[in-house]
Amino acid sequence: MLDNQQYENQLELAQKALALAADRRIPPTPATFEVLSNHLASVNPELSEEVESALAGPVESLADKIAYIYDCWFGPQALHKGLAKIQQGLNSEIAEMSVHVSDSLRGSSRLAAEMRESIRDLATQVTKEDIRTICKGITASNKLHLVSAQSMSLQLERTQHQLGEMQKELTVLRKNASTDHLTGLPNRRFLDEKINALFENRTHFCLAILDLDHFKQINDNWGHSAGDNILRRLGEMLRENTKGKDTACRIGGEEFALILPETDLSGAKRLCEQIAAQFREINWISQSTDEEIGMLSLSGGVSALSPTDSPATLFDRADKLLYDAKARGRDQILAG
Repeated sequence: MLDNQQYENQLELAQKALALAADRRIPPTPATFEVLSNHLASVNPELSEEVESALAGPVESLADKIAYIYDCWFGPQALHKGLAKIQQGLNSEIAEMSVHVSDSLRGSSRLAAEMRESIRDLATQVTKEDIRTICKGITASNKLHLVSAQSMSLQLERTQHQLGEMQKELTVLRKNASTDHLTGLPNRRFLDEKINALFENRTHFCLAILDLDHFKQINDNWGHSAGDNILRRLGEMLRENTKGKDTACRIGGEEFALILPETDLSGAKRLCEQIAAQFREINWISQSTDEEIGMLSLSGGVSALSPTDSPATLFDRADKLLYDAKARGRDQILAG
């Protein structure tokens, strides 16, 4: 949960982003909000530079430019660029290490050859001065080899550190690509990957799709900032009610999904009804105006995996049940 100061800061940032979008007549889509809020928060100077350049251009093409910036910084292109950068870094590190390993092997070969030559020399009749000279040569060769080995050890440590940093970057990229930035829940990409993995492992599970009723009216009457706050709170409720192997995701707009492994249909429906009941009890207040929004409701569809299902048929069945729940008056959970 956010403390009061964090909440006020985020609310102010959201209001500034929406005001900027309205001032420049940019459609207030989630992508627009993501780009403008990150720009106003000065998250990345390069991103802000691109946004400033777009804002300085013609209003007619501004929406397309913002959409392009979103795709490059937060969409699939961002993931591909990040992975390409990491791959390039890995290739560079591997090439550099190959050079150092080759140099070290050549040094070891030279030392072995010099040792063999010295042994042959010692096998013949030599004077004390000759022995002293040979020993000095061996000592010098050992020192050179030691320096080379130390250099390689340092290079290995540096490479290990670089690979660790790249692994961290890769982890962040994967998380960002699979996370909804508004609620912090996994997104539709994660949902699809999780469902495919469960199918591959032949794990029984239920899929629930939940939708916030009349959400467009909330945005129209109270503004996108109020709508975003409600979505965040709903995301928290879903996270609080999913434990263990269960997973809650935001899959778009006001639509959320629950993946419930090893749960039967009646248990999955009961959980969704419990969440809907908790959500229905909240009397929502607009944080910006202190006006009462009132109580809201959820509709949902729950389906259980059958032997003949594919990921698409399972999802479509839950989605159809959600549609039927809406058609029957909303504020209800249907299962089948």
